[in-house]
Amino acid sequence: MIQGGCPIGTGSGGPGYCVKQEFNKKLHERGVLSMARAQPEDSAGSQFFVCVDEAAFLNEKYTGFGKVLKGMETVDKIVNANRDGRDRPFEPATIKSAKVTLKDAKPKAAAQ
Repeated sequence: MIQGGCPIGTGSGGPGYCVKQEFNKKLHERGVLSMARAQPEDSAGSQFFVCVDEAAFLNEKYTGFGKVLKGMETVDKIVNANRDGRDRPFEPATIKSAKVTLKDAKPKAAAQ
């Protein structure tokens, strides 16, 4: 997997608050986007990860909330980059743009 969302860039920072976990049945398969957290279940904040392969051991223990629909080749480049002893790429990878598409979203009715 690759992980991002640390506001201080060390992999151990957060936004200053935590959100309650909403565990679900989303399978952690290739391309799934999920919330990262520390050991306590309700410790998620700003960090997230993208699975580069199946990770069934994470199912129902982490909150999967999306999936990469286009651009997995970029995820593969990041996971295959040369890394240091802490598993961080020597060359930082940053998200320049992302597009969120809501699947099965129903438009809100117009107010009358």
